[in-house]
Amino acid sequence: ITKLQVFPTNLIAGMFGSFFDQNVECVETECSAINLVACEFLVKKKADFDFSKESTRRQLDTEK
Repeated sequence: ITKLQVFPTNLIAGMFGSFFDQNVECVETECSAINLVACEFLVKKKADFDFSKESTRRQLDTEK
């Protein structure tokens, strides 16, 4: 994951967190850069994510 890839997820999480006055996270579930139709993002509380998925663990950096 590069800094450029992290920017939109942090921006989206910040906007939704502010709007709903909740601490939320965001992961990208689909990406147009790899020939998918569009980018797709999932926003919810960190504890509600499925951490059995490697992509979720990588994006939310659970080691920190």
